[in-house]
Amino acid sequence: HVALVLKFESQPGEVYYMEATGNQGVTLKKWSSLKPALGSFYKKVVLRHLEYDRPDESLEQLEVFMKEAIGHKYGFRMR
Repeated sequence: HVALVLKFESQPGEVYYMEATGNQGVTLKKWSSLKPALGSFYKKVVLRHLEYDRPDESLEQLEVFMKEAIGHKYGFRMR
């Protein structure tokens, strides 16, 4: 299971994660909603912090990706 973990400047005390599941599709959820499931549903959660110089356009591309992905069903397409 892989999720994209995000922080937003407008809510500095909260962490969000974007994940794709078979039953809900692609969603954006608060980390605080995941905490109660730790140890029961999830055996462990591992975070990898990625640091790189981000030009403004990469943040714009991330925003476009998120808008296009959230709400879609989970699935695979062969190209």
